Amino acid sequence: MVSEAPAPHLLVIGGSGFLGRHTVAWGQARGFAVDATYWTSGPQPGLLSPARWHRCDIVDAGQIATLVRDISPTAVINTAYRQNGEGAEDICSLGAHHVAVAAAEVGARLVQLSTDLVFDGDLGRPYREDDAVSPISSYGSAKVRAEDLVTETHPNAVIVRTSLIYGHLEAPQEQLVHRAIAEGGISFFTDEWRSPVHVKDLAEAVGVLATISPATGILHVAGPTRLNRLELARELAEHMGLDADALVGGPADPSLGPRASDVTLDVSKAAGLGFELPAPSMALAADRSKS
Repeated sequence: MVSEAPAPHLLVIGGSGFLGRHTVAWGQARGFAVDATYWTSGPQPGLLSPARWHRCDIVDAGQIATLVRDISPTAVINTAYRQNGEGAEDICSLGAHHVAVAAAEVGARLVQLSTDLVFDGDLGRPYREDDAVSPISSYGSAKVRAEDLVTETHPNAVIVRTSLIYGHLEAPQEQLVHRAIAEGGISFFTDEWRSPVHVKDLAEAVGVLATISPATGILHVAGPTRLNRLELARELAEHMGLDADALVGGPADPSLGPRASDVTLDVSKAAGLGFELPAPSMALAADRSKS
């Protein structure tokens, strides 16, 4: 007699963050049991169906190990990060390591979120999964360390590298566009190229990777279109009914320090596995058709 696989039970680390909230919603919309963690920002139940929420500091190995043992999920999705500020490096790297150790201990599948900023942007073509990493920011370096620690600790984990996330009025990209039009004084870089991805498409891909797909290792999951910051900002402005022509662009300000210029991701491997995500123009058009 063949035993059935257990029903999916997700633990979303960083569930109160932008991607985390949409990942929680994705799981619950499919009837899965979902637990989620928060630390500095509490859950916002008005935005989503309620999950079981837990305040947990992933930098504390004991806290996360106890929580994962108590919940015993079938899959853990780690969306927690801090790009800069106090404790950012520990949250991104040490925290990811602690999550991987805890997930491995209970035999849970693990999806770890990473970033296109593990690259320096000087390759001259979209980056593939097997290209050498070469971060030029502290955030990128912390994510490289996280990838290494997760791979060593949980060899069957999926490490999802992604890019700029948009798709909701609360998203940082949309908020920046609003500020630029309302207040002025903001220039969108024309010499920084990324692979923007809609939050709902990314949340679905991450959820499927956690519950259905057998993929392991590093996978680039992002939009298929190479856009600079100004191009993306104008698409978002048009979608929100704002004056896209009011937005201004220019080269990155050197005073902000070194920045990766073109970290476009090659997403052909993900597409071959069925994760063919739409370009911003298509994803935003789909949003309009549903509203």
